[in-house]
Amino acid sequence: EPWLLEPPASARAAMPAWAVCVDEHAKAAALGGGLRDGASLVHVVRDPLEVCISAYQYALRSSESWLHVGKAELGGRSYQQYYRASSVETGLAVECRRSMKELRQMAELYQATRRDGAVLTLRFEEIEAGFDDAMRKVFAFAGAARDSAAPRDADRMRVLLTAHQRVSRQSDEEDQRRIAE
Repeated sequence: EPWLLEPPASARAAMPAWAVCVDEHAKAAALGGGLRDGASLVHVVRDPLEVCISAYQYALRSSESWLHVGKAELGGRSYQQYYRASSVETGLAVECRRSMKELRQMAELYQATRRDGAVLTLRFEEIEAGFDDAMRKVFAFAGAARDSAAPRDADRMRVLLTAHQRVSRQSDEEDQRRIAE
């Protein structure tokens, strides 16, 4: 469960005035009656089409076992086998249908929290376009702008995002070469 709800007792004593919890598949139902007292939520949303494209590209190259299990609806082929044998358009259409549950959950969480003053919603694309500005917004929202650790954490987060973008670009280039073949 996300720490936004209630951190374990062992972690509470050691927690700073602010903390980060990353739950890549957060659901509105997990919030129940709302955030715990004093908690804030930074909800990062992503363009639904980008979610589908990213998931499709991931499925083409991942070794996760669920992508290699035959599916009756795919004629006994796994998602990866099906996507590799299909056109990009067909693969994306299937992946978008498969991603609908996650996309609905993303929309439900947004609907449940969009008017809550304890929630800051950021678009993923906004973070990519202006990381420093987005992080300033996050730290100001969380009250961490005055915390001396905030700049150090922002630098660390910038390095992580840059590494992620580099890996994503390399994977995208590999996918484009594979598609062109």
